[in-house]
Amino acid sequence: MNKNLLLAVAVPALLLLSGCGDDDPSLPSDAVDLSSLFDPLFAKELERRGYIESAANITPEDVADITELDVSGEYDNYGELKSLRGIEYFTNLQELQCSYNQLTELDVTGNPALTDLRCSYNQLTELDVTGNPALTSLYCSDNQLTELDVTGNTVLTELRCYDNQLTELDVTGNTVLTELDCSDNQLTELDVTGNTALMELNCSHNQLSGLDVTSNPALTYLYCYANQLTELDVTGNPALTELRCFSNQLTELDVTGNTVLASLNCNNNQLMELDVTGNPALTYLDCGFNNLTELDVTGNPALTYLDCDFNNLTELDVTGNPALTELRCYDNQLTELDVTGNTVLTSLNCGSNQLTELDVTGNKALTSLYCYDNQLTELDVTGNTVLASLNCGNNQLMELDVTGNPALTELDCYYNQLTELDISNNQNLSSFRCTDNPGENGVLRVKVWPGFGDVPEDFDRGSYDYNGSTVTIEYWN
Repeated sequence: MNKNLLLAVAVPALLLLSGCGDDDPSLPSDAVDLSSLFDPLFAKELERRGYIESAANITPEDVADITELDVSGEYDNYGELKSLRGIEYFTNLQELQCSYNQLTELDVTGNPALTDLRCSYNQLTELDVTGNPALTSLYCSDNQLTELDVTGNTVLTELRCYDNQLTELDVTGNTVLTELDCSDNQLTELDVTGNTALMELNCSHNQLSGLDVTSNPALTYLYCYANQLTELDVTGNPALTELRCFSNQLTELDVTGNTVLASLNCNNNQLMELDVTGNPALTYLDCGFNNLTELDVTGNPALTYLDCDFNNLTELDVTGNPALTELRCYDNQLTELDVTGNTVLTSLNCGSNQLTELDVTGNKALTSLYCYDNQLTELDVTGNTVLASLNCGNNQLMELDVTGNPALTELDCYYNQLTELDISNNQNLSSFRCTDNPGENGVLRVKVWPGFGDVPEDFDRGSYDYNGSTVTIEYWN
């Protein structure tokens, strides 16, 4: 062949190859196989899940058209991935799920089309999403992030970054945000006044001393518990259905305008009063550990759970709450309690009050009854056939019949006036406390079932002192 002709063909070809390398500097100019640029474990996982044919030979064509990628582990079976090196070659990737692994780094700066990123439950110490302007959903919870910049992610609608080490979080530019969970961090302030579309907010377990949600009229769920809030205004949140603001320092809380509120937990604050008469949809109310002297739940017919323990209540009317299944009103100053109309009640704790009588004969569904530390002289549980736990200790009971309670697993009847007990029909008992009763002639006789054998470990046994005299527990059948 003519040398001039050979040069004429070779030179343009070399120039063409050189030009290709300059156009795409991310790829080696002389290689089609990208496998050496991928983390080996990541490559093998891609092959195992069927995204590529071979981890030993990865071409640009293998990954360029992939828009969705899921290499997540499982909640109870974490994956082994520590790096996703090579992810930058997925140039059209829109959704990436890599949660429940052991990732210590993740670079998604080369994935500008990404709209959904889920990298929770890893070991990431940093995450840069400033190059992902199309991101609408970001889950990066349960990592070790100390900072997170989402100011440039203006179309973000969902952000979950809970359980990290964030000391600040700026979401003022995320005006279309509808869900934000930044709980379990170290935030001292949070501005959501510009997030008018916000529907769900969880900022619990931080160090917030203030929170303004007056500009969030669409808010339906608000979890701000375990902070240092001294005030909270939810009067501008008419759509609120669930509010958890317990373990703060609130002295007042107005929920009278939250007419669709279904669940309220304001436990462990400093509330002197609470008006829930304007919340007819309320099914769950926990207002324990406050300073309430009165509580009116007569206007809450849908209520199924009520916890008002550790307050200063002298009366409580639950006759208008027929749907009530669990009632906890212990450590108050109640002198009477009528639960005869609460026929679906399964759990009742009215301990540490001043009750002289308690009628549970109509509560056939009752499985748990705690009425300890009162002044009861009698208690009829013969009709409570599904009762599993009974604590009636420290009362003035002269007798106690539990022969009709075969489902009992726990019985505490200490500090009463009992002279004998019959547990022969309670073969499911695993815990039995009967000390500090007078017995008779120095003996507290307890009738047990045939084949009782050795006294179980969690049964009272031996002797005890009662008013200066020794009383011995005697099991017999």
